[in-house]
Amino acid sequence: MLARGVVVSRATGSLVARAFSQTGFWKSATGTSLKEKLTYMRARTEAGVMDCKKALEQSNMDPDVALKMLSEKAKSATGKEGRVLKAASIALASREDGSGVAFVEGTSETDFVAKNELFQTLLTKLSHQSLLFPPSSKAVVSLDGVSSLTAVEVAELLDQKPADGEAESFKELVSKVIFSTGENIVIRRAAVLQATQIPSDPAKRVVVSGYTHGDGRVATAVALQSPTASLETLKSFGKDLAMHVAACSPKAIDRQHAEFLQLVGASGDDFLLSQSFIVDDSRTVTQALSKHNAKISSFLRWERGEILSA
Repeated sequence: MLARGVVVSRATGSLVARAFSQTGFWKSATGTSLKEKLTYMRARTEAGVMDCKKALEQSNMDPDVALKMLSEKAKSATGKEGRVLKAASIALASREDGSGVAFVEGTSETDFVAKNELFQTLLTKLSHQSLLFPPSSKAVVSLDGVSSLTAVEVAELLDQKPADGEAESFKELVSKVIFSTGENIVIRRAAVLQATQIPSDPAKRVVVSGYTHGDGRVATAVALQSPTASLETLKSFGKDLAMHVAACSPKAIDRQHAEFLQLVGASGDDFLLSQSFIVDDSRTVTQALSKHNAKISSFLRWERGEILSA
């Protein structure tokens, strides 16, 4: 008689159970060591060693029954949507040529999971994937027209497969992290601050630099232009400015930018150009820009868990 079993495929990375037919595929558990059983299971599931061991104990040490239990648990991993999300983290990725920076914010139930390596790796992969999104027709273009902010549709992002060649979609990767951590996880938002185009003249290039602070608590990016500064100089100076934005929380570049953003009541220290530069507080940001013959096209500041405007 053909027995029925379940495998969670490691080859495809899928957590979806598939049935297979076997004739004594797993021989009698009698005389087989725990290590051999765990090795057998780990070759067929993404579950951790302790999860495999627990499943074995609950299945009378039958590896195939234990795999079926793990598979059922994996399939129910997406049933955690109603749980309250109290923690979050933001990941950032930058293009090598300095033309763009992407942000992705993910939420979880606890800080423990928000700091978990699996969760952080997932956010990092998503941020790198977001860099592939070009400026869209809905992008918010800067006043000078040389940079833009594109809000990435999370559903579209999750339907994609990682650029590194993994066989499963990001939606499946999220389910795997939910399964591994036992917590509800939601990708809250994603965006790219980038140059609207890559000019042939280096003097007209836009360089976007990013910075993250406090284990993903705050993420910032600044888009700069300079007809004379080198790419590396602009990247370094831009990172200092992004650090400044993280620490000083400006609302706009200047009054004209505040009007463009339709900010009401912004004045004085709300303006980035008027603030003392944290890297050298003997100068204002305006004076620091003059030193590099640079100007700020736009900036972005995210703080985890902040209330999003409609």
